[in-house]
Parts: sequence; C-alpha cells; structure tokens
Amino acid sequence: GSLGGLSALLRQQGVSGLFVGAVPTALRQGTAIGVRFALYGSIKTALAGGEDKKPTALQQLAAGMMTGTISSLINQPIDTAKSRIQAQARNASSSSSSTVQPYKGTLDCIVRVVREEGAFALYRGSVPRVMRLTMGQGIIFCVYDQISAALQKIFAS
Repeated sequence: GSLGGLSALLRQQGVSGLFVGAVPTALRQGTAIGVRFALYGSIKTALAGGEDKKPTALQQLAAGMMTGTISSLINQPIDTAKSRIQAQARNASSSSSSTVQPYKGTLDCIVRVVREEGAFALYRGSVPRVMRLTMGQGIIFCVYDQISAALQKIFAS
C-alpha cells in the first residue's frame, strides 16, 4: 500500500527522494494553469461570436477543451523532463552501474533529449496525456462557468 511504497522510497532514496521532480512538476503546473487561464476567456468569446454574446455550455466545453489541448502541448517538454528525472532517481537507487550521465536539472534534460534524440522525443507518449487533459479541462471549465452562473442567479440582489 501507500505506507509500503513510502517506506521503500525512503529506504532506497532517503528523504530527498520525496522531492525528486518537484521543480519540473511546479513548472509544468504553473505553465499549464497560466496558459489555460490566459486563453480560456479569449477562446470562449471567439466561439460565442464576440464580447456581446453569451457562450453556450457547448461553447464553454469547447473552449475548455482547446485550452486543455494547447496547455498540455506547450508544457509537454517539461512533463517529459519531470518523468525522466524521476525515473533517473528511481533507477539510480536500484543500480549503481549506469554509465549514462545523470540529468542536472529540467533544462539540462530538455536540451540533452533534443540534442541526442530529436525534438519529437519530448512529445513521445503525449497522446494519452493530451486526450485526458483535453477532456478534463473542457469539463472543468464548462462546469465552473455553469455553477458560477447558477450561483450568481441565486445570490444576485
């Protein structure tokens, strides 16, 4: 269970193992949320046909899905770096005979992947993630807008 996993992690990597990948995770989340909120209003307005038009729930859903797609594609390189850094730490704790030079950080990882494997390697395995975030963000933004509108009607004076 969770306690067994935690004790194994602490035994193999120590307390620092709890924080492996924290920087790229924070970067990934920060860029994703920033992109989503920066784009959502503009996309929703464009889909509705202008500032003076109220978007439908379907337009809100579509705008949220578009922001989910765009944000996940923009931050996929950071997600790839996060995953590789975490895997590197996990592999380092299980075998010390690796001849591969460890990544020094997020930027080093991204630069090395592009140099050694090509830019498309940063997007390897991204389709399931993009699909999940596309659907999830569409639902989240649409539901948020619908609940906000309902609450505004209830509490409007």
